[in-house]
Amino acid sequence: MPEKQSWVRLVSRPVEVRAFQFDPNGVHAQKLPDRIRGLPSPGADNWGYVGCQFFVDTVLGPRDIQPLDWIIETSDGNWRVCSRGIFEQGFERV
Repeated sequence: MPEKQSWVRLVSRPVEVRAFQFDPNGVHAQKLPDRIRGLPSPGADNWGYVGCQFFVDTVLGPRDIQPLDWIIETSDGNWRVCSRGIFEQGFERV
């Protein structure tokens, strides 16, 4: 017989992080940030072109990244991808 899970309610500790929003249609149109790789769409002359694909290197391996996702730098210097909606729910500027 499977054991029942014992759920516990938790609140995360506030931790200050560094982050930037990935914007291939704006500031990152000509040059991608370090650790972000892109696959250009056929005929693309910049990274804002429809169909370009992007990946960020993380400790868990390469992760897909979409325009306007946030890149969070953790306290140990690793990068994590966070969708815009989740980021806006859980983070605020200091």
